[in-house]
Amino acid sequence: MATIALTDTAARPALRTAGLIQALLITCLTSLPAIAIVSLVPAIPLLLRQFSSVPNASVLVPLIVTAPGICITLLSPLAGLLADKFGRRNMVLGALVLYALAGSGPLFLDSIYAIIGSRLVLGVAESVLVTVGYALISDYYPPDERRKWLALQAALGSVIGALLTFSGGLLADISWRGPFTIYLAAIPILVASLVFLWEPTGHAEEEPVHGSDGRFPWASMAAVALLTLFGATLFYGYIIQIGITLDRLGLTDSGGIGMISGIAALAVILGAALSRWVVKLDAGVRFFIVFGVIGLGLIGIGVARSWQVAGAAAFLQQFGAGMLIPTLVAWAHSFVSFEHRNRGTGVWAASFFLGQFTCPLFIAGIRWFVPDPQLAIAALGLCSVAAALVAVALGLRGKKAYA
Repeated sequence: MATIALTDTAARPALRTAGLIQALLITCLTSLPAIAIVSLVPAIPLLLRQFSSVPNASVLVPLIVTAPGICITLLSPLAGLLADKFGRRNMVLGALVLYALAGSGPLFLDSIYAIIGSRLVLGVAESVLVTVGYALISDYYPPDERRKWLALQAALGSVIGALLTFSGGLLADISWRGPFTIYLAAIPILVASLVFLWEPTGHAEEEPVHGSDGRFPWASMAAVALLTLFGATLFYGYIIQIGITLDRLGLTDSGGIGMISGIAALAVILGAALSRWVVKLDAGVRFFIVFGVIGLGLIGIGVARSWQVAGAAAFLQQFGAGMLIPTLVAWAHSFVSFEHRNRGTGVWAASFFLGQFTCPLFIAGIRWFVPDPQLAIAALGLCSVAAALVAVALGLRGKKAYA
């Protein structure tokens, strides 16, 4: 039987009210891990030249970019468990200090091995920030506001990612070390967190937690992990393949590919805004919409015969991608009460970032059956549409995993 978490407001002290400042600050927390990838993309050629004399540099340099993601995948569940046990705010403050120190470390390090080590330490900090950051949205806000701020996170995250890519390119023009100065942004965020964040005690207007009996819902979170991993495969599959496809269809200059990708990315903002209403629907209907839109976009990219058509399909795919993360996070949080929320968010974060590494393998598996790289994208889209149909079918049957 469903229970309502933390409804006994008389037994608790008055809850502080969070507003726009807290939402923007939490958005910054969850966006910081994105810096690990997007801000360094323009500097990869410089890093390859800088460390060209190091054996296996072609393997080691990409690790500078991906090492933090490995830590997020491995450590997010542990970070969530520790945050549930020792408190959200202290974990965030400590992670911000570690983020600033480790992230800016390459400004002073010359060894590629030391730099990779600093990036692994950075990943430890990021595992806390992404896990606790998403959990704080549910900790600070009642359900209706929570949906709004989750949508804001997704929309602003896209904008911040674009700005970081541009800033990273400008700083890379100065030096290969330049993009690492961006990590010092954690310092003003740390100061703001000291002032505007507090240790949450749960919200008085919590929604019912599905099947909650006070224990961590391992079975439900296993379903969350699997569906999140699949969603992340779709998310990163587009990122990996869109440039290759546009080039194949005749858009060969980097500026043109960047422009089309940037225009398509604007759809993320629209999708994120719509997600505020999508997450109110039954779970089966939510995922039917999200996976259906993403799938149709991927199919469109896969069967396009001109880069203009592929660009239009990319816009559709990115519209669905904008709904994806808020929908997954809201679904994950529906299974965990306040005392397990960070742990549950850690499972979600680990699954999503694992998608960075499983996505190329999944696409490689598809290409075993569909050798043409563009048609393989269409096949990935068909998998998404199939998932959408399964989701709505299970929802109509009233399965608890999608209720």
